Amino acid sequence: MKLKLSIIKSQCYILTLTIFFYILFPLIFLLFFLIHLVRRSVSFLKLIFRPDLGKILTPQSSFLAVDNPYVGTPKWNLCIWVIYEGDIDIENIVETFYRQVVLREAKNGTLAYPELQQYFSQWLGFLFWKSEDNFSMRAHSRHYESNNNSTINDLDTIIKNLTWAPFKEKTSPWEFLWIRNYRPRYLDGVDSIAPKTVKIFRVHHGLGDGVANIKLLLEHLCNVSLKTTAKPRFEKRNGFGTFARVLKAPVVAPYQFIKMLVEAKDSNDWHPRSESELVRPFNNAFSDRINLDFIRSIKQRHGVSYNAVVMTAITGGIRRIMLQQGKAVPEVINAGLPIPLPGHPGTMTNHWTSAFIQLPVGMKDSFQRLAKIEENLRILKGSYAPAFNHVVVSTCGAVFSGLIKKLNKNDFSTTTISNFPGPTFKRECVIGEKIYEMLDINFAAGNGTTRSGLSFNMVSFGDGVRIITEANRCILPDDAAVQDLNRAIVDELNLLAKTNPILEVPTEGLPILANT
Repeated sequence: MKLKLSIIKSQCYILTLTIFFYILFPLIFLLFFLIHLVRRSVSFLKLIFRPDLGKILTPQSSFLAVDNPYVGTPKWNLCIWVIYEGDIDIENIVETFYRQVVLREAKNGTLAYPELQQYFSQWLGFLFWKSEDNFSMRAHSRHYESNNNSTINDLDTIIKNLTWAPFKEKTSPWEFLWIRNYRPRYLDGVDSIAPKTVKIFRVHHGLGDGVANIKLLLEHLCNVSLKTTAKPRFEKRNGFGTFARVLKAPVVAPYQFIKMLVEAKDSNDWHPRSESELVRPFNNAFSDRINLDFIRSIKQRHGVSYNAVVMTAITGGIRRIMLQQGKAVPEVINAGLPIPLPGHPGTMTNHWTSAFIQLPVGMKDSFQRLAKIEENLRILKGSYAPAFNHVVVSTCGAVFSGLIKKLNKNDFSTTTISNFPGPTFKRECVIGEKIYEMLDINFAAGNGTTRSGLSFNMVSFGDGVRIITEANRCILPDDAAVQDLNRAIVDELNLLAKTNPILEVPTEGLPILANT
């Protein structure tokens, strides 16, 4: 009875907010329309009064770039790292990147990626690109030097600190860092294996999204085709179905968007009461490399999606650790999901939307959790909420920077899950005229302006994937506790595969990339 009353109360609240949205929509539309006119006017006036400024940032990039990348602990940094076999020719890679990426020309003869030589500069309340005074690749490429007693083999600790480190002022917020003679202890615990070289590409999210950065590093630099990478899929409809969906959008989209936000509001022992409780940098840990065929076997056995398998394992892992901590396990925990949009322009920009999905941590049975998450993903796939959220972010990102800071907050979800499909190809890549062996690709990300203190980052590569888990100390006290969560996630994968006792998850002792 209490559950029914709670559902009725929630639906009344959602309907009330939706009605208020429609009542206030003319005023909201007028306000944002006037601000957009001001934005266009300022963009024109800079041609006269500030010719030193470049283009105004796109709304989506502005939405992230208001996080100052040059002071304190920026919240929207990305770290993407590639591990190569042996001691590679760093100068060759740096020179090739400069020639093939930084100086790359578009069809009209202008630079394809001018942002790589520009930084954020504010004028009259809006963010513009401004060129560095004396751009140099040497200023954006350096060998990693430890300032916290970590060794070159402590890659997890290095990534932890770099993810939250500021950039040098008045420079484009990106850099390459190099680690030589790296012995990846987290792979199989053997110290005598041949040393590797690690290339870390550190960049602020305001410069570009994950798709743009992966394209730079793999397709343009390494001549690796991304055609094998999975693309966002949307339900195909005939002409009438598309027309009917467009007609319903003005009525249904605001309701579904508001419903998603209301239901995503978490309150549990792992959800900080305020952002001030989050201490940066977060604790982190890398999971063992998990074979993709193993995940696909679970997917096929249960007739669900790849994402459902991964999210179910994460959900089960969270439940296990909360119980071990003696925490009250809620019925659901919400996860924020960044979603790449189709038709990425291929430039250095942000082209994405996001949504929330409920993880049923309160369910005791793993297979019931799998079925429920698959259902939630199916509903989300047909929802207008992600598309409407893209409109909201694009609208809010076009206003004054000070106002964006007020709007760019996620006080809803407890965690975020970023799961990007990478290329499936042989390990060799060609940079310049030299061939290198790529062993692994991963990424870590800042959590943004949010009360979310837990995140899971994944990018598949070849035939495997590794989970990079980041957790604030108010949730998991140290890196060892984060690694315990990773092990619990792998245990959940084993449990989901238990219907076939022959299959075991190949993680411990697995080569960095299994033979194909």
